[in-house]
Amino acid sequence: MSGVETSCEAEACRRDRRRQRTSLGGFGNVQDVGSDTNAGSPDALGTSLGRVADLVRRGDFVLFLGAGASIDAGAPTAQGLSDELGAHYFGFDPASYPLDEMAGLIDAEAGRRDLNDWLGRRFSALAPSAALRLLPTFCWKAIYTVNFDTLVEQAYASCGDPVQRLHPIYSDRDPLSRLEVDEVPYYKLHGCLSRANSDEGHLVLTQDDFAQVEASRKRLFNRLTDHAADFPVLYVGFRRADPDFARVLAAVEQAVGSLAGLSRGYALQPGFREVEQKRAELKKVTLVDEAVDPFLARTPGFALSVLATAAIVLAARPVADRLARRMPRPLAFAVAVPLVAQLACTPVLIAAFGQLSPWAVPANVLAAPAVAPATVVGVLCAAIAVPLPALAAALAWVAAVPAGWLALVARTFASMPGAGWRLPAGAAAATAVVTAALLVVVVVRQVGRQRRLHAMLGAWPP
Repeated sequence: MSGVETSCEAEACRRDRRRQRTSLGGFGNVQDVGSDTNAGSPDALGTSLGRVADLVRRGDFVLFLGAGASIDAGAPTAQGLSDELGAHYFGFDPASYPLDEMAGLIDAEAGRRDLNDWLGRRFSALAPSAALRLLPTFCWKAIYTVNFDTLVEQAYASCGDPVQRLHPIYSDRDPLSRLEVDEVPYYKLHGCLSRANSDEGHLVLTQDDFAQVEASRKRLFNRLTDHAADFPVLYVGFRRADPDFARVLAAVEQAVGSLAGLSRGYALQPGFREVEQKRAELKKVTLVDEAVDPFLARTPGFALSVLATAAIVLAARPVADRLARRMPRPLAFAVAVPLVAQLACTPVLIAAFGQLSPWAVPANVLAAPAVAPATVVGVLCAAIAVPLPALAAALAWVAAVPAGWLALVARTFASMPGAGWRLPAGAAAATAVVTAALLVVVVVRQVGRQRRLHAMLGAWPP
């Protein structure tokens, strides 16, 4: 457990873990995550979304991903996958067969390796959804999943500067304690497609697999129960009647011995009924009426978008007018737009990620000329892709020119010295930076006034 704790601390994810009541703006006062007081009351349910968002920002969560977390990336549902498998292997309507039974039939008919190869081809074209691409921008105590795809691995690999590096763990044979200080463990409880034909990454598909998995990956499940006892767990992508969800909750409760030994869990499950919340409360889990995409996007992402847009609308022209006194007007606007947007977003960037880039403004100035042509041509390409695929392909090559320039600018400035200044994350650091910036503005304005005053006085006759 110490390696996971150290990981968050070393990567600017030090958070205040004092268990006390805290105010979250419009969400009001919320009880500590480990408290049971009125956990199932309407007031507590109304504040749960704010509490979850706060815990995500602080890096206090263990994340547990179910199958629903991959569906937005194009992955099929369990029944949908069963239908595809039945049609491919047997050529009949397989609607009456659940996935575990269908996998058992194929295992007996064609063999496990053939099944694994088919699944590998089926999932090979998937790319992480917007929500999954946000995962590397947060600090997690650990990540668990019952998914065997590689979407999370792809999301971390494609992130230019993740808060933590992903360390996949597939079986009891993997050393669980050998984590670097900047790594987050990723426990793949049901195996992985990248290692499907090995003992370590063996996929849990058939009824026999489910019966044996907890014994074959006992250390991984033990680590899960330890984490659930020590930290709040955020369940994402589990249906309310999901057997995986029910099995995990039952196993954790049995291992801990009593609900008193568990931290409170939270599950993103949009559209739940009050009676379903009461049932979940028996397992010390609070249901949150929110889907994963809007939830993760609204944490820092939504705030950054609003702040940048407001700054551009309200402040870009006045700043450009000032800059135009010293440089050509088109250049003044090119500098003013990213400058005001970056200044407006800085407090949130520091509070959420503990990171600041001094190259953001020059990078945006160089990238700005390519944004409009890449966007316009790209949208036009998408609009005619179905009726005129040949013309769409030609337009895609046109769009590739400005898009390539954007990628070149991003890679170049990301590799510059000091591209990602690490600062202590949190509201205190953001407040300190904003205060320092305001002091600089006051001093500069005061110096300017003094200079103008001296100039005026010097122009008067003695």
